[in-house]
Amino acid sequence: MSDPVKMLMEMTDETVSAKHIAPILKMNPSVIVKYAKDGTWDADRLGNFVISGGHVKFFRKDFLQKCGFMEPEKEEDPTREILTMLGKMLEGQSTIMRALSLMLDHQMKEKTAGAGTLTD
Repeated sequence: MSDPVKMLMEMTDETVSAKHIAPILKMNPSVIVKYAKDGTWDADRLGNFVISGGHVKFFRKDFLQKCGFMEPEKEEDPTREILTMLGKMLEGQSTIMRALSLMLDHQMKEKTAGAGTLTD
């Protein structure tokens, strides 16, 4: 893996300028910017970008993924999150049921203790 690719992978910025991807593509940064501005840039193959005023910024991870230097990030399975939440809800309900059961037992014991025995 080349040094420019390693450097780009180690960065934490969401977007980067053309000067960061130019050495990887062996292109002049100004040509990359021109391609992005005139619609020649192949975003499906080389990654998405955004134009803000006169600046063009390229999405670092998208570029690395589409060029094959980085695996796409796997999305979290929403089913796992839902099951975790349901499990927590069931634990809470179980705790409530135990508390209600203890309260009911306590009330029953008080009624039985207060009843005493009847004599004629």
